[in-house]
Amino acid sequence: MELNQTTLESYNKYTHQNQGTLIGNWYEERVLRDLTGVGRTIPCSHTTKNTKSLYEPLQETNKTQSVQQNITSERCLGKQYNHIPQTFNSEYGTGKNKADEFPKQGKRIETIQKQEHAQAGNTIGRKVMRNQNGQPIGPENRDEDLITDHGYFQRQQFLSDEELKKHLPQGESYLTQQAITLWQEKQNDGCVYKSSSNGLNHHQTFRINNEFVKTFNDYSHVKK
Repeated sequence: MELNQTTLESYNKYTHQNQGTLIGNWYEERVLRDLTGVGRTIPCSHTTKNTKSLYEPLQETNKTQSVQQNITSERCLGKQYNHIPQTFNSEYGTGKNKADEFPKQGKRIETIQKQEHAQAGNTIGRKVMRNQNGQPIGPENRDEDLITDHGYFQRQQFLSDEELKKHLPQGESYLTQQAITLWQEKQNDGCVYKSSSNGLNHHQTFRINNEFVKTFNDYSHVKK
């Protein structure tokens, strides 16, 4: 049965004074009634938090929160401010890139992994100086890239000057000679990029073949 919360019918314990009280806190309720004459707080009423107000009769007030005091978004997300975006017109044409401000390496590479990649205490090139039998490796079999990159020796010439002179056109000035490029080499071989093919003449200059996509490793540009 639903009881009225503002009348004495809501209490389920009675004394000789014929006033009801709650069983759970009947002692506190009885003391409060003896001092003030009022039991529980009346709904829709506001009581100020001080000791003196407990001995004064309750007054019904219309206490409501304003919109500024009860904004859910500010309590959850914080107060919002009018942000004025900044333009970057002064940075146009200066080559400034915002991505350059980010660090190139993280904290882990600066602390833990830095010791693993440090060059201190390493002897570079020792493993390639001798073979498995302990015999010195000849200059022709050494790792030339490793030696030259670390400044031990200069890179050796692939072909001698006499061999290079044999490939130069004879009787022609150096200033008027045509440079041998990848395009010129492919054209001399009979293939030109995006040219129309001719199946009748395989030696025609403007012909598509798979030789065009092949690169050369010998910078003397001489087919072997």
